[in-house]
Order: sequence, then structure tokens, then C-alpha cells
Amino acid sequence: MTKKFKRTTSSASVGNRPKGKQILNQSPANIPFYQDSRFLYGLIIFLTCLSFFPVLKNSFIPTWDDNAYVTDNPIIRHLNLQSLRLMFTKQVNGTYVPIPLLTYTIEFNLFGLHAFPFHFINLIIHIISTLLVFKLFRLLKINALYAAAGALLFGIHPMRIESVAWISERKDVLYTVFYLAALIYHVKFIKAGEKGTNYYRLTLLFFFLALLSKIEAVTLPICMLLIDYFMERPLKSKLLIEKIPHFILSFLIGSLGIFILSRVGLFSTNTQLCFLDRLFYGIFTLNIYIVKFFIPYLQSAIYPYPVAPGNSLPFFYYLSPVITVAIGFFVYKTMRFTKAVVFGVLFFFVNVVFLLQIVAAGSAFLSDRYTYLAYTGLIFITVWWIEYLVRLKNFNGRLVVFVFAIYCVILLSITFERCKTWKNGETLWTDVIKKFPDQNFAPYSNRGIAYSTAGQWDNALDDFSKAISLNSKFPVPYANRGAVYANIGQTDNAIADFTKALELDPNYKWVLHNRGVALGNIGQYDKAISDLSRAIKLDPKYLSAYINLNIIYSQKNRIDSAIWVCINGLRMIPESDQLHAALGNGYLGKQDMVNAAEQYRICLGINDRNLEALLGMAVTSFLGNEVAYAKGYLSQAQSVEPVLNEGLSGVEKLEKAGYSFTSVEKEVLAKLYSEMK
Repeated sequence: MTKKFKRTTSSASVGNRPKGKQILNQSPANIPFYQDSRFLYGLIIFLTCLSFFPVLKNSFIPTWDDNAYVTDNPIIRHLNLQSLRLMFTKQVNGTYVPIPLLTYTIEFNLFGLHAFPFHFINLIIHIISTLLVFKLFRLLKINALYAAAGALLFGIHPMRIESVAWISERKDVLYTVFYLAALIYHVKFIKAGEKGTNYYRLTLLFFFLALLSKIEAVTLPICMLLIDYFMERPLKSKLLIEKIPHFILSFLIGSLGIFILSRVGLFSTNTQLCFLDRLFYGIFTLNIYIVKFFIPYLQSAIYPYPVAPGNSLPFFYYLSPVITVAIGFFVYKTMRFTKAVVFGVLFFFVNVVFLLQIVAAGSAFLSDRYTYLAYTGLIFITVWWIEYLVRLKNFNGRLVVFVFAIYCVILLSITFERCKTWKNGETLWTDVIKKFPDQNFAPYSNRGIAYSTAGQWDNALDDFSKAISLNSKFPVPYANRGAVYANIGQTDNAIADFTKALELDPNYKWVLHNRGVALGNIGQYDKAISDLSRAIKLDPKYLSAYINLNIIYSQKNRIDSAIWVCINGLRMIPESDQLHAALGNGYLGKQDMVNAAEQYRICLGINDRNLEALLGMAVTSFLGNEVAYAKGYLSQAQSVEPVLNEGLSGVEKLEKAGYSFTSVEKEVLAKLYSEMK
């Protein structure tokens, strides 16, 4: 005969907390150390730090968004009113995330472009989220030990890795902090009653900050209603009225997010799959997230679609709705004795449903990071059940605790090892390729970029060629393979790949630029000028295109055109030290010493280590009979580029490295070196 659950009616039991072996109220002095909040906070922090310790040794991953958000993002370079305006008015990589961008800006201006502080801050924010989970569970009347167990599970679970170890996912951990803080103050608002006005205001503040961190925070008003349900607030219109400001914020920021995604082409229905297939994929993904909560198997940065578009899905995908219905039926049956399961399941569902790709907002089929906040609901159910079982009479509660402890040790070990996979682009994409060989071109293309950055040209060529064999209709692998060919001196192959990439995407400005440079290197100047001019037309702030177009005009001895390019470029990019130096070189070529010196001075005011400007000032000063100034500028140039200490042989080495010197400049430098002996 099985025991039946009994519905509790005590007003002290939030969410029908189960009765059983109760822990008597004790004074703080008599509480065992393992129930002391300070000890539990310390244990949670220590174990979470331990599980994620390897990420502190990891690098940036420019092949996966770190370039867009951090390494190549001009917005974070300066902490001033202009950069703040851009953070709050511009999208980055299809997202509106001003608060994460602000944190990146502060870190960059304090520490420069070093990965450690960025990873460290990600981990700190994750720890704060973990501690807030503990606080929320305590407010929902989970016993301190079990609340700590839930927070620990949140902190060390392997499905957290993508959000914590990936610098670009700062938005995940950051919005979760504000989201949980808003829920905590909502609970306090409920408990405070009429005296909770300040708590209510804080829910709005933290909700707003969450929305500015990631659009997924729009679900907060619904989760606030779930809190109301769990805490047995009477179902009255008041519950909805008090959340009208939250729903308005949700609507406004949500609409902005959809608008941004639509503008950049990321918010669209996957037309390669019919609606039913997308629906079955979504339901299957929902079930997989539940399975991965208990058994975090086969983790990957990318999960390829199991079949090509147009083919039938495997049979078990069509069984997914049956599993979902069974889970729903079980949840429904629990309603008669507890609200905990319904609350937890709906919290999970609400925070993951918009990410199931039934209507695609990107190309991800399945992503570990989508569960970062959502798993809080499943964790709540887990610790609620553990507490219930331990409190049951005639039940071996110690066995439950022992099994849970072993489970946590396993999760911690998995997390610790998996963090090493995120060390850099090569390790990350190699992991994806090992798990899903020949199934997706993107990992090969991305690993090829990592190899290119490391100068491993042969490996890069192999990966780009493999990516092309898997998807010959995508221009990026052609573009990147062309860049490798250009770097190893195979210009004809480079131009062929750039041309193929442009056939697939005629407005690929980066390829137009690179093909223009390659054509210029083999003396096809008119074609090079055409490509570089098109690149500038597509992006009027394309600095490299201006610089290289200026070089080509200079090589053709079309000095006026070279000067014109720089002047136009400076209208768009007035803060460019490179363009000011190039313009100075143009004036120097026309023997206009006054304007040349003026441009060099402006350049050095922006960047006092610009080598071209320092050498230009040395030449113009010498020609103006200011030999002492000329020697000073040459000395500064030698401190910037020590090879210049070798005299004219150093100048020759710079020429081989890509610098261009006129005969007049060489003659002046020769005289200067002679003067300085």
C-alpha cells in the first residue's frame, strides 16, 4: 500500500511545503555550522570557483562573437559620453545589450585587451547569480541546506559552461543577476504587503537593467505571476494591475529586440523547414533540455541539424510530443498536493519556450546557454523533492543526500574538464568536429580562422577546403582561404577565391578590399582601385580601404588622387591617425612642407607613436633646416621601431615589411644618420 501525499494548509507553508521530520527553531548560537548561512555561502562560492577555475586561463574566441563584442569593437575603446551614446543607441551583432557593453568598456579601459579580467568578471557575475538563487529559494521557504544544494547545482552544472566560459555571453550571466534580484524583491514585496512600495520599485529597476542586458528578460512579469501562484496570493485583478508597468517595459524592449533582429536578418522563419518540422524540432529540443539537466551528455558549442532540409525527421522526433504530454500529465497530477512542481516546470518552460526555434531567431538548433536561467525552475523542483523525501518518515533520507552529493561531485568534475575545451578557438572547434564530423561547415571554417591567426597556413587551408566541400554556397570559407593564399604569396589562387566569394555575395566589402589589395600587388591598379572604391561605397568608414587606395594612387604617382582619398576618409573618420599620416605623406610628395608638417602634428596628437608621422616630421624638419628637431623625431622613431637603430639597413628592412620610402626620404634619412654619428 503506497502512501498518499497530503495537502498542507498551514499558512506558514508556502507552496504547500511538505511536512515530516521538522528542524526545530533554534537560536543562531545553537545552529550547527553546516546550517549557518555564512558557511553555506562560503561553500557555494568555493565549489563554484573550483568547478570553473580553468576558464581563468582561457583566451578570447574571436571566431565566435568575441571579436564583435570585445576584440574588434570600437565602442568599448573609450569610456566617454560618445561611447555611452553608442552603447545605448546601437545594436551589436544583432543584439541590444548596453549594460554588458558598458562592463566590457570599463574592463578594457582598466586592463586592456587581456582575456583574464573578462573571464574573471564573468565568473564573479555567475557566482552572484548562484548566491541569488540561494536567497530566492530561502525566501520561498526552502530549508537553508536544500536551498544551498539548489544554488550549488545552479553554480556547478555543466550546462552553465557556455554562458560563463564564453566572454560574449556576459549578457546571459548579467541579465540573470538582475532578473533574480527582481524576483527576490517581488517576494519581499508580497511579504511586506502595504509597506512594500520600495520593494516594488526595485523590481522595476532590476527588471529594466535585466532588459538592457538581454532581451530574454521579457519573461519576468510572467514569472512574477508564477511566484504569486506559488505563494498562494488570491487570484484577483490586482495581481495583473500591479504588473502593468512590467508588461509595458517587456513589450517596449521586446519590440525593440524584434525590430533589431529583423533589421539584421536574424528574426525570420526557417523557410527550409515546414512548420510541423519546426514544431517537432522545438518539442524535441524542450525534452532534450530536460534530459540534459539530469544527464549533461554530448555538450557542444554547435549542434547540427540531424537531417538536411527536405528530408524526413527520424521517427523518435515524432515521439517527442508523447513524452511532453506525459510530463505534462505528471505535473498536472501533482497539483493536488503541491504547487512546487507546477511552479518549477512553468518557470523552466516560460524561460526557454521563446528559444526553441519554432520561429527562428538565428541558426542555433540547440544551445546549452539557453538553459542558464530556465534551469532554476528544474533545480527548484529537485531540491523541493529532496527535502520532501528526507523529511518523510521511514525513508532513508541519508541515501538521498549521499546520492545527491555524488551527483554534484560528478557534475563538478565534468564542468572542470569541459571548461578546458573553451581555452581558445582551436580547442573549441576541434571539440565540435570530433563530436559531429562532416556535419557542419562552420566548425571547420572557424577553426581555419584560428589556424590562420596562429600562422598555421597548411592546417588553415585544409579546414577552409573542407568547409567549402561541405557547403560550396557560403562565401566565408572562400574569403578566408583567399586570405591564406594571399599571405603565403599565392596571389592568383587568392584572387580566384575572392572572386568566387563575390559571386556568392557581391556586397562582401571585406573581400572587395582584399581582392583590391591582391590586384594592386600584381600591378592591376585599375581593377584594384575599382574594388577598393566599391568597398568604401559599401562602408564609408572602411579605414583599411582608404589606406590601401591611397597607397595604390601613390604607387601610380597620382599624388592628387592620393590626397583626395585621405581628405574624404578624414571627413568620415576624423580621428584616424593613419589617414592624417598618409595625408602628410601626400603633401610631402608634392613638397608642400607646411601642410605635410601640420598633418603629421595632428597625427602625433592622436597617436604619438605613429612611425610614419615621426619619420615624416624628421624629414620635413630636416628639409626646413631644423636639424635638431629632425634628430629628435628620428630618435623617437627609433624608440618605436628599434630596427631603425641599424641605420639605412633598418630602413631597408622596413621596406621589406611593407613601408614605402621615396628617394628624397631615403636621402634625408641617410644625411640624418650621418649627422647623428
